[in-house]
Amino acid sequence: MCGACSIFHVPRGDEMISPSLCERLLVYLIRLAGGLMLVAVLALLMPRPWMAAVHSWLGLGQFPPAPIAEYLARLTSGMYTIVGGALVLASKDVRRYDRMISYLVIALAALSVAIFLLLLGKLPVFFILPDPVTAVGLAAVVLVLQRRMRK
Repeated sequence: MCGACSIFHVPRGDEMISPSLCERLLVYLIRLAGGLMLVAVLALLMPRPWMAAVHSWLGLGQFPPAPIAEYLARLTSGMYTIVGGALVLASKDVRRYDRMISYLVIALAALSVAIFLLLLGKLPVFFILPDPVTAVGLAAVVLVLQRRMRK
């Protein structure tokens, strides 16, 4: 390509970001996502009266008195903590843990969408919509970065 023509050369989508930059972005993104998920450990350890107060503050009414409600809330927080920890650990070598990272973000997105659809109309949309939106967005960006990192 001549010098004058190169001024007008518009890179294709796959030429815009180098594989090494994609790898660094992927590391930062999954560390951020994993770190945010690790914050769920606070809810896991939260006293039951605090859970009830947050539940009420969100406009969801009285926190159910049955022990199963507390069990499920703590289990969900624990699972988010485990997934977050796995993502942070996997960020140490994103090439080695490529498939595990893909699995985690796809599974999280699928679970979030399924729960959203199951609970639509039963819980306020403001409460259930952010989860699938962020999970699907995270999965999409992670998968694109992984694909470009492999080139």
